[in-house]
Amino acid sequence: MILRFCNSSTGAIEEHFVGFIAFAETMGEYIANSILQELERNGLDIQNGRGQGYDNGANRVGINKANSSATAKTFFGFINKIYVLFLKSSKRWDIVKTKLKLTLKPLSETRWESRIGAVKAIFLQFDDVIECVNELKDKSDDSETLSDCDAVLNEMFSFEFIVAMHVCWIQEFRNTGFDNSVAQARLFVEKNTFEIKSQFKEKRTARKKRMFGYEHIDEPIQSFEMQLTFLTQ
Repeated sequence: MILRFCNSSTGAIEEHFVGFIAFAETMGEYIANSILQELERNGLDIQNGRGQGYDNGANRVGINKANSSATAKTFFGFINKIYVLFLKSSKRWDIVKTKLKLTLKPLSETRWESRIGAVKAIFLQFDDVIECVNELKDKSDDSETLSDCDAVLNEMFSFEFIVAMHVCWIQEFRNTGFDNSVAQARLFVEKNTFEIKSQFKEKRTARKKRMFGYEHIDEPIQSFEMQLTFLTQ
């Protein structure tokens, strides 16, 4: 750890090497606490310091909390899939350049901000992105491309995707709650030019075999809201 400070007597900027800190973990919270403990051990108050942050470390940009949710992984993975679909050739990318004002953006493993930009390009141009996929589908006779296009359209037409997109993109909805996000997503569907069902898909859940004499059937809890807590916390 190196501390840089201003000498109040001379006005010169000086640096002192304090020592090495051994990190047993790589999580940002653990690293921050270790540094704070080292400063306290040396009699230094963090309130007297000034810091700079750099969004270039995957373990310090907040992605681990999002990755703890399978829904988050699926959502952002699909956002990136749309980008990759058109990136495969210059002809495909020409469709994007012709129809979209905001360019589709890839995800970054170390920059959380890139994910917001990737969602923004689809959220604000939802209908246009669908038109791009349909045009690519119409112009292609490759079975793999047709299958990829169908998969993209099916996901974009799902209410789960639209709700997740609202929760992720609009901070107000994250602050006011999940129900408000669902309500706004339904308004989004109603105004949309495509036929999209404004309801969540029903998932079949595996049940454990009941033991003899055990009369009560435990109903499994299936809540899309619970799966989206990665964005509301």
